[in-house]
Formats: sequence, C-alpha cells, structure tokens
Amino acid sequence: MARPKTTLRERVDRKSHIEGNHLIWDGPMRGRRPHLHDFGNPARVLLNLVDFPRISIRPTCLEPRCIEPHHWKVVKERDYKYQDLPPVTWRDPRDTATADFSDQEVEEIQMLVEEGNLDEVELAKWYRPEVVAEILRRASAT
Repeated sequence: MARPKTTLRERVDRKSHIEGNHLIWDGPMRGRRPHLHDFGNPARVLLNLVDFPRISIRPTCLEPRCIEPHHWKVVKERDYKYQDLPPVTWRDPRDTATADFSDQEVEEIQMLVEEGNLDEVELAKWYRPEVVAEILRRASAT
C-alpha cells in the first residue's frame, strides 16, 4: 500500500528546525539557497507563494539556510511589456491584522475604508462583528 501524501507544509516542517530566531533548512541547497524539489525555495511554501509565479522573494537575513518567512522580502513583479495583466492579489500570511478574514472580506474592508462612508449600524447589518471592528479600526487610523 502506498504511503499517504504529505502536504508541502509538512515536508518543509520535517526538513527544518528552529535555531534562535531563524528557521534553518536541513534539506538540499541549490547554490547558496535552500531548495525544495519541484517548488524552489521552501520559504515560498511558508509564504503561500507556490501558485504565484509573478511574486518573487529576496533574503533579508545573512544566514544562507534561513527560511523564516519574516526574514524574506516579498516583491510583486509587474508585467512591463504590455501591462495588461491584473495586479497580483496575494494575502501575506505574516500580517496578523488580516489573518482571520477571507480574501473577499479583506478587499471589502479596504474598499469601505477608502470610501469613507462608515455607519456602524449599517455595517453591522451586513458584516460580522470582527469585520466591523477592523473597518472602524482602520478608518480611525487614517
């Protein structure tokens, strides 16, 4: 009987360990960079970037084996030839403010804050209390 498949996240967790404030990759390297077969850098798995080829990552850490998501800079690349591709919509898993919301809720929160017409009673009719609280928090911060 075949072994059950493991998720990418489980594979990365199995081949890494914590050392201080770094998450050190114990798996293979390609040059001086960590490498996960068929997926590239394992930090992309931790940042949920496997399905986003137009987003690249750059290390900000001097430890070559470090794959800690907070030690990588995310760069959204643009299509310079025709600029006809829609902008990349990726939600950063390191952002704790949007961790509890779906992608659609995050977009609606941003849209409502930009519009500025915020009536707490009207918002409560349509959104969960957590979403209303986030909308009001962001509106008061701007």
